[in-house]
Amino acid sequence: QLDLSNNKIGCQGAVALANMLIINSSLLDLDLCCNKIHEKGAVAIAEALSMNSASKLSYLDLSCNEIGNLGAIALARALKKTNVRLKRLHLDLNRVGNAGVCALANSLKVNKMVASIDLHGNTFGEPGGLALSEAIEMNSSIDVMTILLCVDNIGVGLVRAIRSVCDEKRNRMR
Repeated sequence: QLDLSNNKIGCQGAVALANMLIINSSLLDLDLCCNKIHEKGAVAIAEALSMNSASKLSYLDLSCNEIGNLGAIALARALKKTNVRLKRLHLDLNRVGNAGVCALANSLKVNKMVASIDLHGNTFGEPGGLALSEAIEMNSSIDVMTILLCVDNIGVGLVRAIRSVCDEKRNRMR
């Protein structure tokens, strides 16, 4: 476990960590919350995860890093790789809009490892919410979809629909 949250490592620090992630085969949990890594840092980390076939990383927290759509899209590409074994991914409060959330949702349709993803406090709206709802229905490995959606962005109806899909899945798993 490596907790580097709130250390202001920035883009350069994230790129340096990404170089470590390319060769690391023992790290399970990585917390980089609140480090101002921005899009460039998230892209570097995503590419590193894609390149390391021996990675055992199962938990990644990139919350509060302003990764935006480009960072989320890079992570979505990484999630499509069979060697990426992330089970829990925290991307809350990152200014991820519809493009980033739709890319993540598409990757969740094929990634059978991710069980939990936190996307609350981002800027996506109804298109992103609909894409997530569809991904939840299609992916049997997602047992918890932590979205904590902003009702103003996607509306009460869609929040209820996503919650209903999650509840239905939980009931089927019992």
